[in-house]
Amino acid sequence: LAPGCSTDKSCGPGGVCRPESGLCECGVGRSGADCSYASCLGVRTLHGASGVLASSARALEPRERYVNDAVCGWRLAAGEETGRGRGFLRLSIEYDVEPSFDFVEVYDGSGTQHAQLSGAGGPVLLTIPVDGGAPLIRFTSDGAGRRSGFRASYEFTAAACDTHADCSGRGACVRGLCACEPGTHGLSCDSKYCLAYNPP
Repeated sequence: LAPGCSTDKSCGPGGVCRPESGLCECGVGRSGADCSYASCLGVRTLHGASGVLASSARALEPRERYVNDAVCGWRLAAGEETGRGRGFLRLSIEYDVEPSFDFVEVYDGSGTQHAQLSGAGGPVLLTIPVDGGAPLIRFTSDGAGRRSGFRASYEFTAAACDTHADCSGRGACVRGLCACEPGTHGLSCDSKYCLAYNPP
């Protein structure tokens, strides 16, 4: 038999060595005897007011491929934990996933879906309201076909925008809110109307 782990260093990123059993206990998104295999299972809760999340440590690199039958998520809890239950979550997402079969989905704290991304694109800028709950980023893949995944950066803020750049190049930031050009809407001017004269 091969020797088990002796320290947390033996268990890769995010892993913990359990000396009583000599086995590694892997963090969310990792598996294998030494936690070296990237997997995508479960929901991980992130507590920082800003950060980066990805389908794997090397997401979007040319030779990287995510796993098939993936179902994983990242719950962004900073807004509800710090008492800043109101405000906005800004996301920048780059993605390369199988079109029509694999998805990166964005939900606000109430469970309302704000985006469903498939294919390749980005960076996509999204701003969603935070009203007491924790937003969720969810990644799913089917049993066939794999690409290089996705990477997202996020930040909780008091205002929907700080500069014109926060308005997706289709609006101007005025007193913390995007004033969108005709034909677009959304907190970051990220959505187009079907007809410019027929807004929702």
